[in-house]
Order: sequence, then C-alpha cells, then structure tokens
Amino acid sequence: MGQVNKIFSSVERLLMIGAAASLIAIMGIMVSDVIMRYLFNSPIHWAFEVLTRYLMVGSFFFAVSHTLERNEHLYVEIFHRMMPARIGHLLLGVAYAFTAVVLAGASWMSYLVVRSNWVNSEYTAGGISWPLWTSTIIVSIGLTLLTARMILVSIMRIYIASGADKNNIVSGEFGDMQ
Repeated sequence: MGQVNKIFSSVERLLMIGAAASLIAIMGIMVSDVIMRYLFNSPIHWAFEVLTRYLMVGSFFFAVSHTLERNEHLYVEIFHRMMPARIGHLLLGVAYAFTAVVLAGASWMSYLVVRSNWVNSEYTAGGISWPLWTSTIIVSIGLTLLTARMILVSIMRIYIASGADKNNIVSGEFGDMQ
C-alpha cells in the first residue's frame, strides 16, 4: 500500500503544481484584462474563455485528489471522533467505497465526453477556436485520479479498521492516529 500511495502522491503533487500555476495565471490574466480594459479600452478577448474553460477548472480538479490525500477535505468529523476508532475507520472506508463507485461513474462519463469531443472534432465557440477536448480532459484527469485515490483511501481505512495496522503505519499517513 505504501508504494502505491507514494506513486499517487507524486502524481498529485505534479497536479498541485498545475493547480497553483492555474491560480497564479488567473490572477495575472484578470489583472492584465482589467488594466487593458479600463486604461486602454482594449480588453483581452480570449481572457474569459481561458479563465473559465481551463484555469478555473484546472485549479479545482487538479487539486481535489491531493486534498483527499492530505485529509483536508470536509467530512462530519464530530461523529467520527465520538465512536471507537476502528468503527470510525470502517464506516469511513465504506463511505469512501460508495463514493468511489459514484466517482467512477462520473470519471467514465467525463472520459466519454472527452472522447466525443475528440472524435467529433468539436471546437470552442469563442474568440479563439480551440479543440474542446483540451478543456474537458482536465475534468477527466482530475476525476479519475480522485476516484483512484478514493479507492485507495477506502482500502486503507478498512485495513486500519480490521486491526492489522498494529504500528500505526497506515493510519499515520492520514494524520489522524488515535
């Protein structure tokens, strides 16, 4: 489990760099567009499309799996803390497994959208006509990695709940050792 987790973590760190770069680019493009629009009466025509189709989507979907890895996502922690540790891990593991099934469906659907965009040679309808798959693949990559991370977290939680994690090696990766 540790080696798989390290591989996932490496990919997630690379995507987090992409998410951070997206946020920096959002700020730079927005400031530039405002300056160009109000000082020179010449807005950047492609700014809105790049911001909404690529950068905002990338800043979210490239960061979401890393957030789960770091255990910084939202969940009802009060109930988790009130129950015995093993039962809490088991319930979280089962919840993550069910969520992974839903995310797997969303990942598959996002793949089908990317494939359809590619096969049908669909392009954006804006100032610059870019292939549509270049923006939809961001969602597909993010959802697929999140699904894989969700499956791994589910397995790890159930492993902890089984009592096999005697030295808190796996639970230490969550940052919530009890």
